Amino acid sequence: MLKISMRLLQKPLRQIRKIFILLIGSTVVLVGIIMLVTPGPAFVVIPAGLGILALEFAWARRILKKAKAMFFQVGNGRPSSNGRPGAVKPAGKPAPGLSISRDEINTLPLFKYDGPIHLIQTDEQARDAVRELRRERVLGFDIESRPSFRKGESHPPALLQLAGSGAVYVFQLLKLQDVSWFRDLFSDPAVIKAGVGLDHDIRKLKARQEFETAGFVELSALSDAAGIRNNGLRGLAAILLGFRVSKGAQRSNWSRPDLSREQIVYAATDAFVSRELYLQLTRNQSKEIST
Repeated sequence: MLKISMRLLQKPLRQIRKIFILLIGSTVVLVGIIMLVTPGPAFVVIPAGLGILALEFAWARRILKKAKAMFFQVGNGRPSSNGRPGAVKPAGKPAPGLSISRDEINTLPLFKYDGPIHLIQTDEQARDAVRELRRERVLGFDIESRPSFRKGESHPPALLQLAGSGAVYVFQLLKLQDVSWFRDLFSDPAVIKAGVGLDHDIRKLKARQEFETAGFVELSALSDAAGIRNNGLRGLAAILLGFRVSKGAQRSNWSRPDLSREQIVYAATDAFVSRELYLQLTRNQSKEIST
């Protein structure tokens, strides 16, 4: 009789346990998600919450397994939750033929740069910024132009973003009269300028000011050599750095004189990520050579 009573109790007890784990695990995950935009160890708390949920739920086990595969396949490289310069830890050598789907990218945490950003709007500010940037060894490089919605329509570059070791500089090119410093910076082989789709960007900048190119490094060429199939910034960031880069502001009006905070952060993030990807890819190549 006692055994029958215990069996009858087991089912509701399992349900209570499942509800309890769902509440606790979901709360921990939610706290971790909040930490993505506030100070805190988001990349410790979120997996901990998923680990709790995985005790009872198969879908949580699948997500946790994918997350572990993503991070450990590339050597445990993780972004810091604060998105500041120097926050991205090194990853290991990516597996040959490594790729990631759009759906898998969308499961990763969203990353936004929140380190120092210098918005350059005058020629004097530009000259001072270039003096600082020429002291750098590696710069993340990107540009933004007003989007075109008609065939054959094209607009000059509105923004130039350059990320150094301690800050990102966002130049509002349409506000600058003198961009002769293009020649000094973009022709300097001692300063690496790393980005994705450089041919297109360089052509657009040369239409504004002619210069000889030196020190430019196309990230997709490095990723090809590393056997990575995703060659865009978003795919490379997912594979090598373990986070998702937003493209929400990509089609916004970059020619507007007063940029929104969202636009500025978006522009700075792309340049910052480009620099981190260059450091990651060349670190992997250096390991190959040394072994």
